[in-house]
Amino acid sequence: MANNNPWLYAGLSSSFPNIEKADNNKTRICLPTPDPWDSPKETPPQSCKTFMKPSSPSTTTSLDETPISEAQQNSIMVFRYKERIYAIEQACPHQAYPLTRASLSDIEDFGIVLSVGITCPKHGWTFDLHTGEADVSRYKLGLYEVEMRDGENDDEQVWVRKKERKRIG
Repeated sequence: MANNNPWLYAGLSSSFPNIEKADNNKTRICLPTPDPWDSPKETPPQSCKTFMKPSSPSTTTSLDETPISEAQQNSIMVFRYKERIYAIEQACPHQAYPLTRASLSDIEDFGIVLSVGITCPKHGWTFDLHTGEADVSRYKLGLYEVEMRDGENDDEQVWVRKKERKRIG
């Protein structure tokens, strides 16, 4: 029997630069698309990557990277924030707005960081990156489990798979 939820290879850990937290707690997840006249030296590497979901999960073990500007609604976005790698659906579950334009923020209670949130720039809804739950609705963000595996030359490999939703009742 084929595994309907296989682990998929997303790349080497070193290919995901850490996203630095902004002073205003509104950290952009991806850099804006550079202008065509910017020289390559002036353009820092993207802090997130987008991948096409495999059309048939049982036929592949690695993801195909897609330029952020060409990411489709059903793409997977992988990024590192505060030294932890996250993998999520790249479209907001409300109206499919691209979350590559979103910002990250800490979810705090009395100064204690409880989780990390991603805020959709279209409506301002925030989704918890640990539970997928929205702050103002019943929509849930699609999350992926992330597993780090030993790779060649002491560089860890990043593997992801769709997080199974718990069924109630």
